[in-house]
Amino acid sequence: MQLNVEGLSAEKRHIIKSLAEIHHINVICLQETQVNDDKSDCLTISGFEIISYTFHAKNGRATYVHSDISDAARVSSSPCCDVIHVGGYHTVNVYKPPTKHWNDTNLPPVLPHPAVLVGDFNSHHPD
Repeated sequence: MQLNVEGLSAEKRHIIKSLAEIHHINVICLQETQVNDDKSDCLTISGFEIISYTFHAKNGRATYVHSDISDAARVSSSPCCDVIHVGGYHTVNVYKPPTKHWNDTNLPPVLPHPAVLVGDFNSHHPD
C-alpha cells in the first residue's frame, strides 16, 4: 500500500489500518507524514511495525510491515528513498519534495530483481 498522506493524523492512521486489514496489506509506504521527531508516537499504526522512517515537519516518509512478518529489515536510506527487504523483495519508499531536483545523490537505488519502487516522485512535466 502506498499513500501520500499529507500529514499523519490519528484518524488517518485508523483509516490506513482499516484499509490494510480489508485488503490484507503486508507493507505500507507513506509519504508526507509531516511528523517531527518530538512527535514520533504519531507514526504508530496498530498491527504494524515501523521499519524505516524520516522525520520532517513538511515532508517525511514512513515504511511499515505487518506485525506477523519476521523477516523484514531496513536496508538503506537516502535523502529521497528508504529501502527495506521483506519476503525476498526489496521495496523502495520514495518521496522527492517538489522543490528538489533529481540528481546523482538522491536517485532511487538500482536493486536486484525483484524490487518494487513506490511513492511520490513529484516529477512534473510541462507536457
